[in-house]
Amino acid sequence: MNETKIFETLFDVLPFGVYVADVDTLNIVYVNEHFKRGTENLSDDSCYKIIYGNDRPCIFCKINELITSDRQPNGKTIIFDNFNELDDKWYRVEERSIYWPNGKLVKYSICVDISELKSVQNQLSESHADLLIKNKKIEEAKEKLNLLYNELKISKERELKAEKLRVLLNLVGNIAHHLNNLNTPIAYITEKLLTSGLYPEIKRELEIIKNSVNKSSQIIQSMIQYCQKAIILKKTFDIVRFIEDYLAEKKQYYEGQYEFIFNKSDNREIYIDFDMQMLRQCFDNIVKNSI
Repeated sequence: MNETKIFETLFDVLPFGVYVADVDTLNIVYVNEHFKRGTENLSDDSCYKIIYGNDRPCIFCKINELITSDRQPNGKTIIFDNFNELDDKWYRVEERSIYWPNGKLVKYSICVDISELKSVQNQLSESHADLLIKNKKIEEAKEKLNLLYNELKISKERELKAEKLRVLLNLVGNIAHHLNNLNTPIAYITEKLLTSGLYPEIKRELEIIKNSVNKSSQIIQSMIQYCQKAIILKKTFDIVRFIEDYLAEKKQYYEGQYEFIFNKSDNREIYIDFDMQMLRQCFDNIVKNSI
């Protein structure tokens, strides 16, 4: 086996695209099996036509950076990312100049398809941007809640204002729980990708995403704790009447699906002090978990 055949055999076993081009003419000298597109007579045309589908030398051509002023290999290896419009894919390209067995000065290019990594990188960038927006909205909502809470006065309007605040806090608490659920898959995917064999620059971006998720989770937990401190308004109510009214309301809502029966032993009224809204929430949880 001659030396040229040895080179070609070595390049053919690589699971990446490899092509070799003459430094002086830019004509293709060799394309490995992984990179062939069914084109014949590859050596009869230039690399910018065969590989990239251009009609002139590529603007990103690195040949001048791979040879010395007297046109000798300078021993440098250049690595860069490039989008090939011919096959609509991203490649991480590694290039170096060498002497081919026939004595020609050539440059070889090893092209690793990183399209999926680029897609993940873009998705992570979008997720990071969404997290920043969510964090800002949460901070703004917290500031507004603090202002509203501080403006509440112990007066005749206290009950009405406190009830409005409780509704708002409940809404914000539900939003915070929802945002926390959205953070969970982002945190999981980020952590999983960090343990995989990704390139350092992608891992750095993943660390940024991870830190943003952690910060977002801390803010969300703070919001949840804040909402749990809503003003409790206790009043004296007939608990029996409350249960009857509650079940009558649910009976209309679940008409034809479930039957609610409340048996009273007598007609006594039982008055206790409780927060109407919180008790309704407790009953809602019991009903939802039991049907």
